[in-house]
Amino acid sequence: MERPASANDFTIGARLSKARVARGLSIDEVARSLKLSPRIVSALEEDAYDRLPGPTYVRGYLRGYALLLGLSAQQLIDGFNNLPQAAQRADMTAPAPVREASSSDTLMRFGTVLVAVIVFGLAALWWSGKDGSTRRRPAPVATAPSSSETPARAPEAAAEPEPAPVPETPAKAEPPVKPAERPAVAAAPAASPEAVATPPPLDPNAPRAHLTLRVSEDSWADVRDAQERRLLYETIPAGRVVNVEGAAPLSVFLGNVEGVSVEFNGQPYDALRHRRGLVARFTLGSSGGN
Repeated sequence: MERPASANDFTIGARLSKARVARGLSIDEVARSLKLSPRIVSALEEDAYDRLPGPTYVRGYLRGYALLLGLSAQQLIDGFNNLPQAAQRADMTAPAPVREASSSDTLMRFGTVLVAVIVFGLAALWWSGKDGSTRRRPAPVATAPSSSETPARAPEAAAEPEPAPVPETPAKAEPPVKPAERPAVAAAPAASPEAVATPPPLDPNAPRAHLTLRVSEDSWADVRDAQERRLLYETIPAGRVVNVEGAAPLSVFLGNVEGVSVEFNGQPYDALRHRRGLVARFTLGSSGGN
């Protein structure tokens, strides 16, 4: 006996969960494909919008998830816009709740006042001590000598020595002594920043692969080369033709694969044989065959 359908079976999250299971995808696989955390994917399927950042983000998540599963993104977004959560806004003018004063608050205020009194008292004592020491130190007073005092006699000037005779021939001028030149010091190499792991350079003789995607329905594509360099990662609208070239083999992941025609190195390629629901994942140009 089949279980009668309930209202929860027609929610946005239920439609996403049902479509994901029908395509044989796990929550972790969806999270990796959409570059989201599994927590966000689970919140979308559980209609737990209070666990998501906000309505604008939710609409973006729903659009990407719908395109991956081949659902109508606009229908899901319209359904979300009809929910109360879509219109919620943070009330920035709401007053903060006033908490009743307690005995601990009184003790805290009393302790704060006591500490302030002690600090000001110590500062006053320090300042008064400094001011008193300044007053006790008399300033020197200049006094004029009395008329009875005789100023000390200046010592007699010593007799000037006779100037040394000037030689008839001037001494040969010595060349100025140049300061010793400092040996050139090689500049120390700048400290290199922490090494960042980068993939090894590609072999210039490595085979190149050319991929063409002809999109008749909105789809999503993730294409990477032999070293997992991302060559394409975007939602492709219907009517576009995308050309990708990179080092073989190419890893390809397509959403809504039925709306994409694939050509590899100028030859048609049947991507539907790798289909799992509406998505397909395959490798092109591998040594073991496509």
